[in-house]
Amino acid sequence: MARLLLEDVTLRKEEKVIAQVRFKGGALKILELPLPLPFCVLSRTRPEVVEAIDALLDDHEYQEIVDLLNARGFRSGDGRSFNLSIVGRICKQSGLRSRRQRLHEKGLITRKEMIRKLRVKDLKITKWRREGRIVGYRSNYRTEYLYVEPTPEQITALTGRNDHEQAR
Repeated sequence: MARLLLEDVTLRKEEKVIAQVRFKGGALKILELPLPLPFCVLSRTRPEVVEAIDALLDDHEYQEIVDLLNARGFRSGDGRSFNLSIVGRICKQSGLRSRRQRLHEKGLITRKEMIRKLRVKDLKITKWRREGRIVGYRSNYRTEYLYVEPTPEQITALTGRNDHEQAR
């Protein structure tokens, strides 16, 4: 059908896309269209989503952030539901501080630091966290936790020894 109406079409890509359409009767029509945005710009995550992730990292682990973003109806830059890898990629590309960094800045310590402080075996820390005797917060989407530094009274209650008496 278009073949019956059009003689030829010339496309030029400059600052804009210029289409010169010549009809069978000799009429010429020039159409100017803006250049399409590159895919990397079209698929970029919206700033409000990045801000929401940044705010949620203070109080939530990665899986909770995924669930909250999906529940709020947010979508990734290419329109998909969020998952752990998408949230991790957004955090890395946007230069957001990780959950681990944020917890460490609040004064929480790693399991190895806790082991040195309490002078117990590795599995005791995990057991006490599960029992609620010490407080630990998941610092990533794996199984790593950071712990609230225990007071001397808590150390005595947990281990049954007083480090000040042993130092004498």
